[in-house]
Amino acid sequence: MTGLDGPHGSAAQQLGSALKALQRRSGRTLRSLESEVMTSDSSLSRYLRGSTVPPWSTVHDLCRALGADPSEYRALWEAADRCQPKPPAGAGPSAATEGRWRRWRRTAGRWVSHRWVWAAGGACAGLLCGGALALFGPWPSGSAPGQGAPGRQAVSPKAVGKAGPRLDDHSRIFVNRVTGNCLDHSLDKGLRSFAPNGMSYQRWTVHPFPDGTSELRNHATGACLDSGDSALQGASCSKAATQKWVVAPLPDASVEIRSRTTGACLDDSQGLRAVPCDGSNHQKWG
Repeated sequence: MTGLDGPHGSAAQQLGSALKALQRRSGRTLRSLESEVMTSDSSLSRYLRGSTVPPWSTVHDLCRALGADPSEYRALWEAADRCQPKPPAGAGPSAATEGRWRRWRRTAGRWVSHRWVWAAGGACAGLLCGGALALFGPWPSGSAPGQGAPGRQAVSPKAVGKAGPRLDDHSRIFVNRVTGNCLDHSLDKGLRSFAPNGMSYQRWTVHPFPDGTSELRNHATGACLDSGDSALQGASCSKAATQKWVVAPLPDASVEIRSRTTGACLDDSQGLRAVPCDGSNHQKWG
């Protein structure tokens, strides 16, 4: 057996035979095990032939994937590993190093695949970013908090001189000051207030118009915030009057979102709705 002589070959073969028997009983193919064990089918084949001693992390994961108790194979692996010749200095990564790298890749894969991890981070990021964007912009020139008339004064093109206002799109998250929920739109749930999750369903592009109003377009669905005939909704963007909103900065770094057609404000006191503006915290969005 190439590279494995004497007792090492015997111990490696015993381990390989035991793992091979486990794999055959399961009916699983080596190719189907690649993603769970994070090892190629060619490497698994060498391990099961006993021509190479796998890292313990691979034996552990292989047993788990095949429904066996890894501890039952620990003694076999230790015997094979003790007889394994040590590589010379500089010969490349050890089995332990490869095992650590494999575990890191597996952990990274799970991190990416589990949406709840992003949701946990997004909850904090949404609150922090929403407040920062409200305070620091980027707002169209002349619309920063404290400029113009106090409180709810919309941006005026005259406030920035003959050149007119900067009509730059900017992206932000709208977080309600009382509930902590975000303005959210998805194809299956529609328009709603929902707990921060850091996803694009809660990010909006604010597109300013020269008349001081803005269009609010959702990043995920492409729909625009629409006051509708009877209720709030997310609708195909059309630059209709019902899709024009005055996003007015307030002195406390929040904003008020007021419909140009109805004069009602976006409110999150009994679910998301548009009601007469009253200056309450339920109508303040960070």
